[in-house]
Amino acid sequence: MFKRTRLWAVALAIFLAVGGLAALARAQDELPAWMQIELVDAMTGERFTLADLLGKTILVEPMATWCSNCRRQMTETTKLIKQLEEDEDERLEQFVFLSLSIETNLKPEDLKTYAERNGFASTFAVMSEEMLRALVAEFGRSVANPPSSPSFIIRADGTFTAIKTGIETAETILAELEAEFVEVEAVGTAEPTAEVAWTPTPRK
Repeated sequence: MFKRTRLWAVALAIFLAVGGLAALARAQDELPAWMQIELVDAMTGERFTLADLLGKTILVEPMATWCSNCRRQMTETTKLIKQLEEDEDERLEQFVFLSLSIETNLKPEDLKTYAERNGFASTFAVMSEEMLRALVAEFGRSVANPPSSPSFIIRADGTFTAIKTGIETAETILAELEAEFVEVEAVGTAEPTAEVAWTPTPRK
């Protein structure tokens, strides 16, 4: 009897795993194209897509190196990151802070120099023309207007907010990230976690 129960348990586990993988494949197919366009982490050279980050709550801030309002906004974002680091706040593990340059011809090494010179703590990458066009189609022209301080949040399950504009304080950013937090299930389990395909390298 015990052996038969074990066999059923193994069969059920396989069924759930296969079903979970199928659901994940369907979910990937349903993601917008801009989430699957390759980016390069300007700080590390690692390649990733926004889809790789699903399972975490992602703050996306379109920016440009010539934009003074962007520097003000990213100073607030860095303030939040540093505060979470100093407090050893576990919530930091659930968030990704991503600054995407709309300067499609900008070299990643130049963006890295810019981020380091200003002491910014976000993950930085340069959008391709394809990605910029896709984001404009999704969110409107404001996403390509860095001085308006545009931003949006991608939830852990792949859904996302409308675009917002205006400089926000560290406290406001944290409140918005918390408001958009959702739990997602890992493949084949009932646990409220998800595997993340790529995680930004922490910077001090």
